[in-house]
Amino acid sequence: MLVSHAERKRGRFTVLSEVELDDGTVLTPGNYEGRSTHLGFIRHKEYAWADKRHILELDTGQTARMGGRSPEHAILVDHDVTKYVEDGSIRVE
Repeated sequence: MLVSHAERKRGRFTVLSEVELDDGTVLTPGNYEGRSTHLGFIRHKEYAWADKRHILELDTGQTARMGGRSPEHAILVDHDVTKYVEDGSIRVE
């Protein structure tokens, strides 16, 4: 039997210098809200953890001002910034 466990934390993401995301959104230096998620699975009484995911949350107005596109009828746009956190371009506070 496979049982899962998720650790989710709200956090602040700090951008020190301009970062262009894959979708063309350009983050200016500053602090942004988001969340980090870490999924774990219990198999044979041991935990196996998936890689952490870091999601930056921007409202549609922020996304548009930064050159990105928002889905129609959306209020918030989630941006997966995991690779930027891992390479040090964005810090999690």
